[in-house]
Amino acid sequence: EKEKYIHDYLAENMKYDTPAAQDPYINGGLKPAFSILGAFIDKKGVCEAYSKAFQTLCYEVGINANQVIGEGHMWNTVNLGGDWYQVDVTWDDPIYNDANGNPTDRQGTVYAYFNLTSAKMYETHTVASDSDIKVPNCTATKYAYKK
Repeated sequence: EKEKYIHDYLAENMKYDTPAAQDPYINGGLKPAFSILGAFIDKKGVCEAYSKAFQTLCYEVGINANQVIGEGHMWNTVNLGGDWYQVDVTWDDPIYNDANGNPTDRQGTVYAYFNLTSAKMYETHTVASDSDIKVPNCTATKYAYKK
C-alpha cells in the first residue's frame, strides 16, 4: 500500500519535462528536471527525477528501492516481503508531454509498469551495458498490480 501510494503520488503530481530531456544542460550542469529538486519543487522532471524521488520516498517509509540505469532511461527495483519487483513510475504517469512538449492525458494513472518481473520489464526496457549497479532478478508476482 505504501509503495502504491508513492507511485500514484508521483505519477499524478509530476509532469514529464520533454524540453529538459531534449536540452538537458544549463550553465554547465544538468537542469533540475534530472534531480529530486525537479520532482519535489518544480513537480516536473525526466525519468531520473521520477526514479530518484521514488527511491527517496520508499526509503523514508522503510521500503528498499534501488535505481536501474537503462539505455537512455531510468526506473526502479523495489523489495516487498523479501521479493524484488521492477517499477517504472515515469511510464505509468497519466499526463506526459509529447515530442512537441504538449501535455497528453492518458485518463488516469497507468499500472503497466508497476511491480513487474524482470522478464516482463525487459520486453520494453534494457539495462545499460555499462551500468555498474547490480539489478536483482525479479521473479515474484505476488504484488503485481491487478485491477
